[in-house]
Amino acid sequence: MRQSAITPSQPTFGREHVGLSAMSRPGFQRYFFVALAWFYAVVAVVGFAPNLHEHFSGAYEIHPVAWIHGAIMTTWLALLITQTTLAASGSVRQHRKLGLLSLALAPLVGLSMIIASRRQLLAEVLPVEHFQYDLLFLEVVELVLFVVFFTWAFLARRRPDSHKRYMIFATAILLQAAVDRMWWFLPGASLSHHWGQDVYVYALLLPLFAFDFVSLGRIHRATLTGTAMLITGHVLANVVWGSPAWHHFAFTATNSMR
Repeated sequence: MRQSAITPSQPTFGREHVGLSAMSRPGFQRYFFVALAWFYAVVAVVGFAPNLHEHFSGAYEIHPVAWIHGAIMTTWLALLITQTTLAASGSVRQHRKLGLLSLALAPLVGLSMIIASRRQLLAEVLPVEHFQYDLLFLEVVELVLFVVFFTWAFLARRRPDSHKRYMIFATAILLQAAVDRMWWFLPGASLSHHWGQDVYVYALLLPLFAFDFVSLGRIHRATLTGTAMLITGHVLANVVWGSPAWHHFAFTATNSMR
């Protein structure tokens, strides 16, 4: 009789057990994505903690639109934590049922990003050279990448190894705003300059690269593809950053909406 490709006597190092149920995988493989989801939630809290502190101390007023946007983003992180936990516990059926919620939540994430960005620009007439127009382009790039990553994740839902990695990328790009606000903690992080802090977004993916190497002995194709897309988006945003042509277009387009 032909032996199974994976037997109990074989070592588990060097392969991710995508063919086994979550309950049958080695411990670090089983809970890695749960831990990564919680880590991303902590990053979001740390990034926006100063804004919340200033708001509750009376020094900074958070607009209702920003509260709604934050609530939607928080729900996204909560869903990621729940979904990774369900998968780790072997509750695949519940994982798939709850995953349908993301089909409604993902459009809300994109819509809230658009509304939050537009509100800031329409709140007052900004000079054509203002860096908010650069942030607008960056946010458009983030939105496009989020849509691409989520779409890939949905199409790969029958391939868990790719699906979960694309969901991680969809979440990592949303954390750009949190990383940008860590000027008090991360050297080079700033809302008005963008070359420096991009590297911190890539740092959020280092645990995934390490996991791939340990569990597979290589970097997963989805991880490489997602990273290439992320780098491409950041390069484009940084090339356009400070461009007079973009500033003029964004200034004209924004003020025509008033």
